[in-house]
Amino acid sequence: NCTFSGNTANYFGGGMYNQEASNPTVSNCTFSGNTANYFGGGMYNTLASSPTVSSCILWGDSPNEIYNDSSTATPTVRYSDIQGGLPSNTVDGGGNIDADPLFVDVDGPDNTTGTADDNLRLSSGSPCIDSGRIFDFNSLFDLGGNDRDVDDPTTINTGSGVLTFLDMGAYEFQVPPCSSLPGDINCDGIVNLLDQALLALHWLETI
Repeated sequence: NCTFSGNTANYFGGGMYNQEASNPTVSNCTFSGNTANYFGGGMYNTLASSPTVSSCILWGDSPNEIYNDSSTATPTVRYSDIQGGLPSNTVDGGGNIDADPLFVDVDGPDNTTGTADDNLRLSSGSPCIDSGRIFDFNSLFDLGGNDRDVDDPTTINTGSGVLTFLDMGAYEFQVPPCSSLPGDINCDGIVNLLDQALLALHWLETI
């Protein structure tokens, strides 16, 4: 649960630089707004470095999201959103997409990416919602301290594991209340006798 944003490298690996058989596992992280002058704006892998990238988002980094310097650098990427798709010498672990993650406000009020006011949370309709891999989650909460196991009922679950509705990236999409009307139990936008009947039917029930 972390973000890599606003980092700049003179040569390679704006967000992350892996070398000399460095094989980290990067889970539920968001890379955006990072730059490198040559290769690997998001991540650069070289010299037998083979990290595992799971349930992550790499989007909006320049000049590319992941760059593998040689055939000895073979990262595994699974259930992640990679802009431009997977590069060569990458092991496809399944569940990967190449689609705009629909960040809430990728460049923030100052209209500059990679700064502290960027909002890299997921907006409604993001393809990263309910599409992560449960086996990569090491916390019950996301970077913002919100619950990870939030299912968006409007999104088809495409994730992996027992819970197929965990999200990619550092933030879990938080489903807004179905209705702002107090007493609208069935969320149809009207408070009426049907809501009262549902309340009576489930009176004193517990879960």
